[in-house]
Amino acid sequence: MTANARIWPLVLILTIFSAPLVIMYFYQVVDSVAQPDPGSLVPGSLDLSNWRFLWERIDSGRPSIWVVTFNTFLFASTTAFLVTSLSTMAGYALSRLNMPGRPYFLGGLIILHAFPTITLIIAIFIILQFLGLFDTLLGVTSREVVRLFLEQLRFD
Repeated sequence: MTANARIWPLVLILTIFSAPLVIMYFYQVVDSVAQPDPGSLVPGSLDLSNWRFLWERIDSGRPSIWVVTFNTFLFASTTAFLVTSLSTMAGYALSRLNMPGRPYFLGGLIILHAFPTITLIIAIFIILQFLGLFDTLLGVTSREVVRLFLEQLRFD
């Protein structure tokens, strides 16, 4: 029996179990771009009114989707850049350089990782509020950078 012949039953089983998920996603997309009759599985006419928030301003008290998308991109790219650069430098310094206080820093890092991150949420809130960074993009980014930086050091 060849390798291809042995894998076909597995592919068939995975296809059978994945088919309902694929069908549901397909109908979700179809329902977003069509107006089906109530109770019907067959889509009706093409209607893009569910997607009108992309090209027209809907006065719902919420910001535009493009402002939200830009803020998300700005947050993600800033966080990724800062975490990558800080983690690279700190990982190199902790693993290669013999600096004073290194064993204490690593011990403190191990103690810090003994507690779940959620237990620090009140302390993070108080610090961000004291610094005036609560509910700002800089505050969220700095908190995320510190959290990811400490998590990244765990793997070094």
